[in-house]
Amino acid sequence: MNELQAGKCSACGYIEYPLRDICRKCKSTSIEMITLPTNGTIYSYTVVRYPLKDLENPPYIIGLIELDNGVRLLSRISGDIDSVQIGKRVKLSEVTTELTDKMLPPFLFALNE
Repeated sequence: MNELQAGKCSACGYIEYPLRDICRKCKSTSIEMITLPTNGTIYSYTVVRYPLKDLENPPYIIGLIELDNGVRLLSRISGDIDSVQIGKRVKLSEVTTELTDKMLPPFLFALNE
């Protein structure tokens, strides 16, 4: 199952991805692991058209996704480049646990068509 885990501070309620041992907001060490929503909205995006060393072949889309709980994270976005736009709904479609040399986010959101 595709899930993203994050940390939620038990002291102040701040949610942070990726999970950390200490809350960035209040410095508490009381952090619980939570599952993030799998749906969100494209907050911003860019289309990468220039090949970067050892990364995906362009063009591909990288976007800032605002999840339904307000957490924002950087992700690859699959779908037709001409259909991508700010405010469009997306759903988590893939999470990879492989650690690679690639600097791309380890998950993929797909456009809700």
